[in-house]
Amino acid sequence: MWDTGAQSASIPSAMLNYGDYTLYVWLERDGVADSSPEADFEHSFRVINPALNTLATIDVQVDVTATGWGQGTVVAYDLDNGQLFTMGWAVTDMMNNVVDSGEDTWIAPPNSKSWVLDFDHVTNGNYCLKVNLYAAQILVHMQNDCWTQASTADADSDGVLDADDMCPYDPVVANDANGDGCEDVDDTDGDGMDDDWENFYNTDPYVDDGAGDLDGDGVSNLDEFTNGTNPASSDTDEDFVNDGVDVCPLVWGDMANGCLTPINLPPICDIYFSLEMNGMVISGSAAIPAIPPMIPGGIGPQEIQVPAGTYYIIAVCTDPEGDMVTATINGVTIGPAATATVGAVINITENVEATVDVTVTWTDGVNTLTGAISITVAGGTNFVPDADGDGYTPGFTAAIGVMSLLGAAIAMRRRRL
Repeated sequence: MWDTGAQSASIPSAMLNYGDYTLYVWLERDGVADSSPEADFEHSFRVINPALNTLATIDVQVDVTATGWGQGTVVAYDLDNGQLFTMGWAVTDMMNNVVDSGEDTWIAPPNSKSWVLDFDHVTNGNYCLKVNLYAAQILVHMQNDCWTQASTADADSDGVLDADDMCPYDPVVANDANGDGCEDVDDTDGDGMDDDWENFYNTDPYVDDGAGDLDGDGVSNLDEFTNGTNPASSDTDEDFVNDGVDVCPLVWGDMANGCLTPINLPPICDIYFSLEMNGMVISGSAAIPAIPPMIPGGIGPQEIQVPAGTYYIIAVCTDPEGDMVTATINGVTIGPAATATVGAVINITENVEATVDVTVTWTDGVNTLTGAISITVAGGTNFVPDADGDGYTPGFTAAIGVMSLLGAAIAMRRRRL
């Protein structure tokens, strides 16, 4: 507040979460807002994570289709080459209950990526689509859009809306007593076992014989129907364990309880590498895609032929059974995590005339595997020069960008200030 003359003011900084903001400034004269256009100003800005120094952005829009259900369009852009990104989304109702969700993880390039999400299966009501964008598992941007679901879609024209129809593409022809949109099966004797099943297994479709035991295994006919076992065989899975005591009656097993001895599958890793040369990141496809779990102990030595420079070696490891994974590259360890992403920097000078070895180890706590990558440099006996003279190593494509940290030990070059 001041009386006369020009005046400047500084706005105290505040701890703001990462995201988009708008600063509004206006003038008042004697307590009354100045209505002139010059007395009103607004400025939009974004707070970013300085550790990542990325301007990666997510845009979200939900449109309502002609039949009243929501369709979301999500676009991520300004993605940094070599960075690990995750787009996570959730649909919430007005009580903030999650009714649908999903995610997608990838390593850029490309520098933009889009998704179309259909919500024709969501029941009618008011909802919001909330989307988060993560770089190296750190939240960098979030956005949401809301809509009113008033769907009239009925793909099979059976009078049950798709959102409530358990068989949305299978019209009800005769009867649907429970209103789930699916044709009810015939059960003439009302014993809980449908007529087709009884005819197939030679039980009586006209007499309530659900409590009977056709094969004498101690499991009633109705329970055989419900469990999916064979009422005419006392050992459905033929593992010499009677269905009445078999804990896994539908799957052959080698244990006394009829189940198979559990096998813990080892995790799988993708190994990526990129070269930084003269301020440019030269990056390509996975150097060693999907290291297979069926190779005992890991993989044999893998060789990459490259010129001198600074290289980022990145391992992205997951477990097919969802176990937590720990990954290590040359002593740098990340995990345990659902997706363990770890990297290391390899600096190769022109006077190096041998190989530089990179060791990758990954484990789910039960299985531990190891792989070795030998980087052959210029001057080495196995180095293959650039055959086509385009200035790039085979297997790489040029992409200007920044390799951000994908673990505790990867260095980072600032791209924007």
